[in-house]
Amino acid sequence: MKKTLKRLLAVIISSIMVFPAFTGCGDAQTDAHGNQKTINNNLPELVYFDVKNPQQEVKRFSEGLIVGSSVPKLVLRGQESNTMPIAGFLGPDYRYTIDGKRVDLLNDTTFQMLEDCGINAIFGNPYDMVYGSEIATRTMTLADSHKINYFCYDPTIRMGYTVSGDTANDASTIGTVSDIQASINNYKQYRYFAGFMGEDEPVQASMSSIGTSWSRFNSAATNAGLNKNELALYYNHVAPASDGGRWWSGTYTNYIQQYINTGANYLLFDMYPFNDKYSTDCEDRWLRVLALFAYQSANAGIPWWGYVQAGGNLDEDGYGYRASGKYTGYGTRFVSEGDMNYQVNTMLAFGAKGIAYYPGVVPLSSVVNRSVLNDSGNPKFSTNDHSLINEYGQKTKYYYYAQQINKQIQACDDYLMDCTFQGVIQTRQKQDGPSAGDSPIIYNKPWEMNSDPSYKKGSSYGILSSLSGNNALVGCFDYGGSFAYYVMNDSLTRNNATITLNFNANHDYLIIQRGVVGTLLAKRSFGLKLTAGEGVFVLQLDNFNNQNINDNDTQNTIDF
Repeated sequence: MKKTLKRLLAVIISSIMVFPAFTGCGDAQTDAHGNQKTINNNLPELVYFDVKNPQQEVKRFSEGLIVGSSVPKLVLRGQESNTMPIAGFLGPDYRYTIDGKRVDLLNDTTFQMLEDCGINAIFGNPYDMVYGSEIATRTMTLADSHKINYFCYDPTIRMGYTVSGDTANDASTIGTVSDIQASINNYKQYRYFAGFMGEDEPVQASMSSIGTSWSRFNSAATNAGLNKNELALYYNHVAPASDGGRWWSGTYTNYIQQYINTGANYLLFDMYPFNDKYSTDCEDRWLRVLALFAYQSANAGIPWWGYVQAGGNLDEDGYGYRASGKYTGYGTRFVSEGDMNYQVNTMLAFGAKGIAYYPGVVPLSSVVNRSVLNDSGNPKFSTNDHSLINEYGQKTKYYYYAQQINKQIQACDDYLMDCTFQGVIQTRQKQDGPSAGDSPIIYNKPWEMNSDPSYKKGSSYGILSSLSGNNALVGCFDYGGSFAYYVMNDSLTRNNATITLNFNANHDYLIIQRGVVGTLLAKRSFGLKLTAGEGVFVLQLDNFNNQNINDNDTQNTIDF
């Protein structure tokens, strides 16, 4: 039985007792132990589910589940089938002191926090992971114990790094196939060894050495008897506000295409949309980037992931620094729960097959940058102010935001990982902002700012005829012959959005919201109530065992 079905029966049975009202996380509070948590008693209630015979319903739609999907995805070693990677950058560190006292977060407590949050992968700290050392052994033992995939930094096998001046190292500095194979042979005893750290935000000059790294890594993995599709190298791409810059010359599309040509088995980008603490709308730039990665992923046949801004005023990024070393007061804003929901759910709506939180555990560089001062000459911000887990090893409010979001991902990833992205529907209502009522947004091939409507707003897809209510963005998918939708509140601030889905006839649906699973039977339309940025997964059920039932009056494609 697939993992979602295992979860499903228990969740459906428990859900009988909680519908129609359900509350989740919201504003930050402090518990008796001084940790921050989120409590919001004003969340809108979930849709009322028909849950009359849970076992019968499970059997009813499990018979139609699609097996052997060809949808591109990366399921890391040790994880169950179709587990979506939920990563953190970086992981726990052990190398710093606070007020003269040594801090070591590389322990069971921190890893348990990450596991409880829903993190199942770590892009590791760049401390030496020489096999057999105490640190390497401790790190990988903890990763295995908590079923968290770990990307190791092995200093003996450089993976396509650049040197100062953005000049690439030549291939002679990269480990040979035999060197890499020897390291893989050592680490493969750890079930949750995921691969090696490559380079963060590589420049265009790196592409040749990155290509060499992938080629040697894939050969080494095969020689070591491992499925290379379970392993990966870490490379991540900064997404710009405009073309050009120090990372590349020419178009950003060309930069990404060059990376695809290196032989990569997935794409990963970062673009923190709330780098202006006063911004309220990041839509145009952010959605164009998502459209680009959806487009490039589909063309290349490899999955894509994106980063989530999980905090604010990121010390190590240098936002707002003056030459004097003082902080100007600007920079990345402290994200709200709606901001984090919006980032994750827009990525899921555009077909992402993984996400990564930044920062995961507070980076070492944040701790050592405490010397950065504000205009009053005092230390800028405590590093408690960002990341899921702070410098003292405590949960922050962002931890709880992420934990609630991850429950939703874990509840529907078995479906999302097998869904083929078809396009998006976006609605705009006059009451929802200054851009309301504008012409439909055209998702061009991003960064080629022309009129080629490669990604165009649709108005209907499959059995979904129209939407009404507040602003919505709907990801449209094919799920092995059935129609699936990821419906989200397209607002950063509206916490009581109502969105009605209107279909072409009565249908049965599987619905997953806030990690709770249920069914609705024989409905032609129904409404959803959503918090800011919240997303809901909707899957057509009545088509599983009768592939011709909806042949009439359906729009099977969006004109993209």
